Amino acid sequence: MSPFFLEFYILFIIILMMIAYAGTEGTLRVFQYLELLVKTFVIEIKKFFLKIKLKRQLDKDYKYFQERLKEIKDNAKRNNDEN
Repeated sequence: MSPFFLEFYILFIIILMMIAYAGTEGTLRVFQYLELLVKTFVIEIKKFFLKIKLKRQLDKDYKYFQERLKEIKDNAKRNNDEN
């Protein structure tokens, strides 16, 4: 007997036992819960990579604005010294 058929029969027996124990509604709720867990996991992964991307962009912008602020202060200081 091939491993594929063995896995299929075991999975089929597990699903039948779930339906026998909890009924079709309960079994469908379990599968809906598992589906939501998978979707939540995918969203968490996307959130993680978005967080990394955003942090890189904010660090780059922070450095840029710090340089601009320094230039503005230097220009203001020079203008005060000239007057």
